[in-house]
Amino acid sequence: MPKLENVLNTEELNKLNLERNTYYQAEAQERAWQAIRNKRGDLLAATDWAALPDSPANTPEMLAYRQALRDLPNAYANPDDVVWPANPLGGA
Repeated sequence: MPKLENVLNTEELNKLNLERNTYYQAEAQERAWQAIRNKRGDLLAATDWAALPDSPANTPEMLAYRQALRDLPNAYANPDDVVWPANPLGGA
């Protein structure tokens, strides 16, 4: 089987490599966003009890924390830039 270097000229090979790298970068970024959404879901689930009306942890700070978690994917263009909000209870 001939090598791509022997079939394609340098310009075609560079274009192919760029397309392949762009695809892999997009895939990696989507996996990163999925991991962020999974962590966000876990953090929200861990504080569901705090959102109940009769919970002593149902404070404006907790509501703001949970809203920040929900807004998180739309607040950043790059998953590497995500800064997680601090839980007002000090835990997860």
